[in-house]
Amino acid sequence: MPLRKAVKENRYEVAQFLVESGMGPDPEKDADLLVAALENQSMPMLKLLLPFFDLNRPVFNGRTPLFFVRSKEAAETLIRSGAKPDCADGNGAFPYQAVTDPETAEYLKERYFELHPVLEFPPAPQEEDLRETDWSERFMTRRVSIADLVPVDCDKATGKFRIQFEDRDFDTSERFITSFARKLKFSANIFNYFSAEEVFTRVQERNPDTAFKVTFDRRDGEVLGVVDENKKILPAEIACNVFAADPRVLSIRYSKGVWEAEFLLNETFTIRNDSEYARKILVHYPVDGVSMPCVYLCVLRQVCSNGAVAMVPGFRTDIEINDESGTHLSRLLRSYNNENGFMALESRLQTAQDTLASVNELLRIENLISTQVTDPAAVSQLTTRLEEMAGDPCARYETTSLSNIASKKRPLIPVDCSVNDLFNFCSELTTHHDNILAKVDAFNGALGSMLAQEFDLEEMYHNRRNSKAFHLDDLDLTDRVYRGSAERRHNTVFRA
Repeated sequence: MPLRKAVKENRYEVAQFLVESGMGPDPEKDADLLVAALENQSMPMLKLLLPFFDLNRPVFNGRTPLFFVRSKEAAETLIRSGAKPDCADGNGAFPYQAVTDPETAEYLKERYFELHPVLEFPPAPQEEDLRETDWSERFMTRRVSIADLVPVDCDKATGKFRIQFEDRDFDTSERFITSFARKLKFSANIFNYFSAEEVFTRVQERNPDTAFKVTFDRRDGEVLGVVDENKKILPAEIACNVFAADPRVLSIRYSKGVWEAEFLLNETFTIRNDSEYARKILVHYPVDGVSMPCVYLCVLRQVCSNGAVAMVPGFRTDIEINDESGTHLSRLLRSYNNENGFMALESRLQTAQDTLASVNELLRIENLISTQVTDPAAVSQLTTRLEEMAGDPCARYETTSLSNIASKKRPLIPVDCSVNDLFNFCSELTTHHDNILAKVDAFNGALGSMLAQEFDLEEMYHNRRNSKAFHLDDLDLTDRVYRGSAERRHNTVFRA
């Protein structure tokens, strides 16, 4: 065909003559001519051919012409002519992730986020968000002696009991049991063999001067942790005010004796063939002083606003508060910098993107879903979607269940997705569907543990495909809310 030869050889005058003579391209068969014009970077040829083609129809491998642009000018021309920058290819990648020219990629990325905006640096929370609860009234920390705590409602069968203090009864939390036993240097299992009255009476007889600080949650009617009587504890309301005053704060939550405050840092990085990520930190601050406050490194995947926490010691920094005014905590937050930690986290995420996941790693995520999602229908939906993402490994390896594969072989056999795909699947689940999860931190701990050690197939099986932006956006999961997630929502002070 003369027109095909003219376009391939970049002979504009000949192509123009042929088109004007009625020998235009066939929109169904000649879409590769548009790609040829883009590769030759011939703007006149491109403009000559544009009217003949649907610019949002895939050309090669599910990719529209916008994937093949090599200059910002060409990208602008296509978009002005109706090309959509949010048409993904078969692997879920978008044009801005595929083009190699940095200026063009940045332009396409801006056009994509105009259509799908992400709140990268949200405004500071308003004061009215904090008026729902008076935290100074909720939490009470007192210096007490062993005689001030009276065990009541003791159940000999289970070992459970309540604590009476100042004419009010409080439920005993796990934090109280473990910290009380540690303070008095015996095992928490003692309450399985002796009643609470026996234990407290014996302690009072042998050590009547034993004193310590105890924190009470007056709203939930629960006694929290026990610490040394001289330990400085920053009051809960002051810690909350310090977190809320920081303009980078995203949310503040309270759960089981611990403040959790999320902060979005003004720094981002890019994982090749995946997405841009924003740096975040998650501050754990125990209101009862039982453990040290700490900071976990987190990331926010920008393409879909999924957050993940590397909740393992390798990505944690312990901090020590040495005053009761909040000044030291505020100064620590403002000056916090863990560049080496974030660089290590970025490196591990890139390696996860470049490494195919193993059957063992896929099965680990499946087991996590089966234990943390207690609704059978949701478990089935999620497991099916997960195995579809992994290329249906059961069919590939001719087995009815991945658990039938010998445990020694599982780490050596690849599936058809990257380790990072598993991370993105889980982060989308924990970020957007946490209402069906019993414990979000179980996922954060598992993902952090995988990041902190070498992947099963690292440097053995390489992944070269782009990550999909979404995995669960079209999945109709149950709206059932479990007790754990209900408590998380109820105890959220605000979410920016």
